[in-house]
Amino acid sequence: MYYAIREMLTYKSFADKVGCKLGIKDKTFIVQGFGAVGYWASKFLEKDGGKVTTVIEYNSAIHNDAGLDVQAVKDWMTEKGTLEGFPGAAEIEIENPNAFMLKQADFLVPSAVEKSLHKGNAELVQVKAIFEGANGPTTFAAEEIF
Repeated sequence: MYYAIREMLTYKSFADKVGCKLGIKDKTFIVQGFGAVGYWASKFLEKDGGKVTTVIEYNSAIHNDAGLDVQAVKDWMTEKGTLEGFPGAAEIEIENPNAFMLKQADFLVPSAVEKSLHKGNAELVQVKAIFEGANGPTTFAAEEIF
């Protein structure tokens, strides 16, 4: 996932189309799913100067405009089984974690759940582009809206 993001952000035509500068540095990311795909993408994005501002798991979500420490989030989730109570979060959502996919950021990386983006929420997404890491995270109805 990381390599796809990194590669796309080297193309001026892509950057111009979505309205951003080239490269990962200083870009913000919402990551849904913090397993193998989401975690490792986040780890490398952070290493390259990107900011993971939102992490969404099946039972909780956290957000901080200043960015989250990726390894600290992973360690917390591994130890606690939830993101609830994570000390680096400015906002925490337990009731409806997927609502945090609608936060504002440069990019959204859905890396866990099929059909996460659908007709009911697609118009509310506030990112420049979506990099799909999950199997089928976007429904056909959402694709038409994007």
